[in-house]
Amino acid sequence: MFTKPLFAPTSVRARVAAIIGVFALLFAYAVAVAAPTAWAASPDIVVTKLVKSDVNGNEQQGALRVDDVAKLAFTWSAPTGKPSKGDSFSIGLPAEFTNLEAPQKRPLEVTHNGAQVQVGECSLTAQEIVCTFNEKTDDLHSQGFRQWSGAGEALLKAKAEHRQEESTFTLNGTPKNIDLPGNGGIGPQAKAVYVKESFTKVATPLTRNSKVLQWETRLNTAYLREELAKAGTNLVLDKQTRTKLVFTDVLGPGQRFNEDLANWRFGIRNHAGEPEMSAVPLTQGDGKDLNTAYGDFNLEVAISGDPSEGQRATITVEGPFWPDANYRLWYQSIPTTDDARVVPGFKYTNELSLQQLRATAERFYSDSFTVTVNYLPNFGGFDITKLAGGDGAMLIPADTTYQVAVDYTLPGGATIDTYANQNWQAPGTPKADKTGGNATFAVTLGKKTTFQGQFPVGTVVRLSEDPATASNAPAGYKYGQPTFSKSELTIENGKSLAVELTNSAVQQRGKFTVTKTAQGAAVPADKEFTFNYTCGTQQGTLKAKAGGPAVASPFFPAGTKCTITEDETAAQLAGFNLTVPAAQTVTIGADPAQPTAVTFDNVYAAQTGKFSVVKSVVGVVVPGDREFVFDYVCGADRGSLSVRAD
Repeated sequence: MFTKPLFAPTSVRARVAAIIGVFALLFAYAVAVAAPTAWAASPDIVVTKLVKSDVNGNEQQGALRVDDVAKLAFTWSAPTGKPSKGDSFSIGLPAEFTNLEAPQKRPLEVTHNGAQVQVGECSLTAQEIVCTFNEKTDDLHSQGFRQWSGAGEALLKAKAEHRQEESTFTLNGTPKNIDLPGNGGIGPQAKAVYVKESFTKVATPLTRNSKVLQWETRLNTAYLREELAKAGTNLVLDKQTRTKLVFTDVLGPGQRFNEDLANWRFGIRNHAGEPEMSAVPLTQGDGKDLNTAYGDFNLEVAISGDPSEGQRATITVEGPFWPDANYRLWYQSIPTTDDARVVPGFKYTNELSLQQLRATAERFYSDSFTVTVNYLPNFGGFDITKLAGGDGAMLIPADTTYQVAVDYTLPGGATIDTYANQNWQAPGTPKADKTGGNATFAVTLGKKTTFQGQFPVGTVVRLSEDPATASNAPAGYKYGQPTFSKSELTIENGKSLAVELTNSAVQQRGKFTVTKTAQGAAVPADKEFTFNYTCGTQQGTLKAKAGGPAVASPFFPAGTKCTITEDETAAQLAGFNLTVPAAQTVTIGADPAQPTAVTFDNVYAAQTGKFSVVKSVVGVVVPGDREFVFDYVCGADRGSLSVRAD
């Protein structure tokens, strides 16, 4: 069952209801069929299954309850002819279901000659899906396209109880009873029961219009007491003693904390003595008490840090904790985009710590409209949701594509010829021995892309990606090695196996070095010269010795301009005049192994003076032309002077 965030204000709950919807309507083609030239009737629609799922379409077992998610899978095909502009097909939902994300419009696309071609548009309202074809159908038909059939999935929300085992859907105006998952129809919301939780974090699902991320921490006092005791901390949990818990929360990039402390709340979910109680908010971050029936609690929040580097919050909760109770800590973060909306494909992360305990969560939104494959019996495939992380992920253009390499091996030593009578076309280029093949296909950031081919059950598929194939990379950033949630798959019957592929966009960083030289003076070996630098908004100091090794700066983002200036006062030598080198401005490169080098050469000139000699003679008369010679030694210089007596 989908869990809503707790303790949301009334104004927030309306947004939460919109956030929990995730719609997936997926289309593709089946086997090519020679069709007449006219569209004689609406396409046939067959519901292949209705199953319980999560908000990402992953199937689950059991019956539905109110607020649960169901996945409706169907196929459509043209009985005769081709669709013309204005032709459409529709699925009407019964009153007990609604589309999870509506209203909205999505392109209806097909793959032709290796490219996606929009052949119409699907319009979603709360109770209906209508797909209408456009004039492009005529163009494709004239080019020989005859594959007017496909498959789709729609994620629905069970909004009302329903006692029957079937629900009536309307397919192209015709009622059709569809068996509901499990037994008992759609039941009421499950009653709360007390289950001892631990220390975990969750977040609500996102839609393309989400402007907040709702984070919720779930903690159980008995669990905390047991775990913190291992670190030597004794928690007093007696409903009377005021105990203080200090949490540290760190946001990943791309978001900032909501600074309205009224949106930070702490409350009790239930406890062993009241397992079916409704959640009770107790206090909020602005100091307002909401309920004191379960104790007088205080919540304090201190936010610090730059959102570009990941904000941090110190969260202090103090009060008379119950000894065996589940509590909730709830707050929001806001995307740092210009329009404050989430970025498709970007992973938003959050980590909360309490001493040695860690609770983490992540959320992302991916475009849920994609192309699927109508699999043959005993065949299956896979799809890839493309995501991005790292400090530059939010700068990646939304339409960036990446090439994924597919290597597959058929099961049990089979060859492509083994399936010659099953109307199967091997994807890509077959290997020489025909035991498998190789193919490539493009995936788009923030979207789920289904591989447009299918494989026999048991086929082993290996996936890889070369980051260099990305169509775009933000300036000053490079892609790290890709991470697949599964890089090797074994194909299952009738299923599209889900894979997540994440690329990290890491900021390229470099540095500069300073080399010091001097001429005109013998510089003491231990003398240090000081250099002040300004790199963007950062400032600092380096020290280097004349004739010594180059001194490196810290790392800075590639493209940063750095201005380096020598400290004139620190460069002085007694007895010498100094010509100070001019400041130098350099641009940081992207290769840390090749720093940008600068050299500062100091030119010293000795400060000079002179002495004079006056000759006096007493007691005798000296001829006027008599000269007296004086020898002198001044440092390394020697010489003589001739002087006449006064």
